[in-house]
Amino acid sequence: RIDKKNIRKSFFKSVKRDKYLILMVLPCILFFVIFHYIPMFWNIIAFEKYNARQGIFGSQWVGLENFKYLFKTDAAFIMTRNTILYNLVFIVLGTICGVAVGILLSELNGKIRSRLYQTLILLPYLLSWVIVAYIGYAFLSSDTGLINSLIKSLGGQPVSWYAEPMAWPFILTFVHIWKGIGYSAIIYLAT
Repeated sequence: RIDKKNIRKSFFKSVKRDKYLILMVLPCILFFVIFHYIPMFWNIIAFEKYNARQGIFGSQWVGLENFKYLFKTDAAFIMTRNTILYNLVFIVLGTICGVAVGILLSELNGKIRSRLYQTLILLPYLLSWVIVAYIGYAFLSSDTGLINSLIKSLGGQPVSWYAEPMAWPFILTFVHIWKGIGYSAIIYLAT
């Protein structure tokens, strides 16, 4: 038989003993509750015929009808295929490039030079995706982009990179690898 009185007494005794450790963990717990668990409640919208005027609690509940509608279209297969393929490419190329750059960084002579290159290569990882998108725009813009300016100076016609569907897999892969390669390389270098 379990003695609830002793369990409660030992619980409060351990809380009193570890009060400073609990206070140290409290900000982390609050962070996860506020930014990870509370937002999960709003996933309820996926199961409603959402109407902004009626709000989340006033909208009509439709259950899995939204998902049935989605998976009846051809777009569901294409989205699932693209998600899987992009993630495979990101994982494989990200690992290969990260290890290669980590090996190159380990071969550098001089502590200052090594730290400088590590800092420079880590910089894209520390930038937000919005800033990375603007950097990509600076390179790929059809009017003022660096690549199109180079093409024009060589006598060619500018390319509208954002309107070319065949360019997007390469653009997304390159930008994703470029942004994460510094962090990966430093992690592999550390191991």
